[in-house]
Amino acid sequence: MDTFSKYLMNQIKIARKAKGISQEELANLMGVTRVTVNRWENGGGKNLTLLQFDQIAEFVGLRIDSCFRCQEEVNSDESKLLLNFNKLNNRGKSELIQISSYYVQVPELSVHIDHTVS
Repeated sequence: MDTFSKYLMNQIKIARKAKGISQEELANLMGVTRVTVNRWENGGGKNLTLLQFDQIAEFVGLRIDSCFRCQEEVNSDESKLLLNFNKLNNRGKSELIQISSYYVQVPELSVHIDHTVS
C-alpha cells in the first residue's frame, strides 16, 4: 500500500474510533472479516477498492474531500478540529465558524498573513 493510501486508511481509523465503531462492527457493515478491516487500517489493504473505501468513509462519517490534502499539511490538531467539526449539527457548525471568524481577527490569537499584492 502506498503512503497516501496508508494516510487515508489512518484517517478512516481515526474517524471510526471517534464514532465509537469497532473493527468488528465495520467489518459486519462491509461484509468482510475483522481481520480484513485490521489489515486495511494497518497498511495491508491491497484488495481495498475505491468503492469499498467510499463505503467505509460513509459508515464512519468521513468526508472524502477532507482527505485530499497533502499529508504533511495535516497535523494532529487539525485532524482533531476537523473530526470535532464533523460531529456538530448545522447550528453547531455555524456557531463555530462565527467564533473562529472572530478569533482570527484578534491579533494575539491569529497568525498575521499579508494578503496585499505587490
